Amino acid sequence: MEEFEQMNKLTEEEKNIPEDILQEIIMYLYTNGLIIKSKKGGVSHIPIMLTPSSIPKNIYEKIFFYQLAFNKIINKLSNDQKFLEEILTPISEKDNFVKKNLEISKKLINYEHKQKIKLGIFRNDYLFDKNQNFLFFTEYNTIASSMGTFSDKIKKFYSFFSQKYPDIFKKYSEKSIPIEGFDNIEKFAESMIEGIKLAFPQQYKESIIVFVVQKNETNIFDQYSLSDELYNKYKIHSIRMTLEEIKNKCSQDENGNLLLNDILISLFYFRASYCENDFPNDEAWQGRELIELSTAIKVPDINTFLTTFKIFQYELSKPQILMHYIQNELIINDILRFFGNIYYIRDMSPENITDLFNKIKENPDKYILKPMREGGGNNITGEKLKELIVANEINVSDLIKNSVIVDKIDSYTHEGLVIRDEKIKTQNSISEYSAYGIILTNENNIVINKSVSFLVRTKSQDSVEGGIIEGAGAIDIPCLLDIKLETNLNKKIEITAEEIQKYLDDLKAQEEAKQKEEEEVKKKEEEEAKKKEEEEKKEENVKNEEQPNTEG
Repeated sequence: MEEFEQMNKLTEEEKNIPEDILQEIIMYLYTNGLIIKSKKGGVSHIPIMLTPSSIPKNIYEKIFFYQLAFNKIINKLSNDQKFLEEILTPISEKDNFVKKNLEISKKLINYEHKQKIKLGIFRNDYLFDKNQNFLFFTEYNTIASSMGTFSDKIKKFYSFFSQKYPDIFKKYSEKSIPIEGFDNIEKFAESMIEGIKLAFPQQYKESIIVFVVQKNETNIFDQYSLSDELYNKYKIHSIRMTLEEIKNKCSQDENGNLLLNDILISLFYFRASYCENDFPNDEAWQGRELIELSTAIKVPDINTFLTTFKIFQYELSKPQILMHYIQNELIINDILRFFGNIYYIRDMSPENITDLFNKIKENPDKYILKPMREGGGNNITGEKLKELIVANEINVSDLIKNSVIVDKIDSYTHEGLVIRDEKIKTQNSISEYSAYGIILTNENNIVINKSVSFLVRTKSQDSVEGGIIEGAGAIDIPCLLDIKLETNLNKKIEITAEEIQKYLDDLKAQEEAKQKEEEEVKKKEEEEAKKKEEEEKKEENVKNEEQPNTEG
């Protein structure tokens, strides 16, 4: 524990980095492509931490391992059309963004050119709770996964300077930097190519990949790194287009293929379409639908994107839901520990709603309201949440009903040293830890399932709303410590193999009963149809017998 506390405080050497070394670090960032597009014009280096975000090794390796299970769970959930519609339909009645995405999903059910190859690239985010000494799941992302392809370059940055200036970077060492991971560019590109080879075995070499982007997106250079990997290694070109450009410039042939200047688009990689701002007009929505109703691989496809709506974070925290998608009791029990307390007003009794609202009014900083969107910038907490609750405590507003409320994670803070805009400063920091995963399936059969990388995003404690990271913040990597903090989880759920089997048996019994009922209804309908046919035939015979004979 003493080592952990030391890691969270700055040393004098760290506080007083010489100007010449600072300039060397800045030049390294520029010359090695660790840059972003500046809102003021031109480019700037990415904000980067010079002091590590430490975490017990056993806890962090756990989320890297369980990313494999999360990949499977999200993939299976995205294929559960009935459940997706059941959960999202009530929300879609008052949420137009959810409604429009769900409508596109429904159009795919019987679509003749539906692509059977699915590729998911996910980033799971966690915060470290200082009271329970555990990483808690905050959200998973399918689109807003910027900075992921910088991982390998970031690792090389820390490895280089920790060796060159060991006194300044002494907290970083080869053993503290995770051995696995940090090859996102290679793995992302590899999975894309494997997917389009399966989908278009004869045409993939002549196809192009489209990055779906926002009109004035700033985080573009991590995408260019991926574009370079796709061309340099596989000779596949990629371009950047907005949803409106896709609608206006692409055409579709009789086989459902999307073409740009007569060239097949084999894959769409989304960096846009996760919020209303990406749909300024009907043409943008038409572009989104055009993509989905095509043979191209979508990363992610519409159903996988639907799973990012926060309601599914709540649903997957239920044992009886989670065990529907994975049946190993040890994995289920561990995954359930990653979820904190989550509340969904539609599932609560009036008494429980009143109790929750009273707690929020007393301590609004301890709760966060999460609308159905990716990204921490949509969250509401503190006095804003209190005002929302007070204004709607009698007749609950659609915003509250169509959101989930979670207990705020009381994160560890650490003294940090950050370089931003070519300047160095100290700050009290909160870090969000992330693991990247990839899953590629062919008609629901897994082709690739990998945990591929780590990333840490760190912000000043003062700029973090309710303990939730908004935006990228400064980039870091996890500094792994060989210590074990005694975990004190307030919420423990133990699922046994017998309970899982009983749940599966009950599901099977329900399906069999439903099938039997459908067969009985079908049999009854067939009997009635046969009876009606016999009666009509009988009436026809009687009618014929009664007709007078006019022959002769």
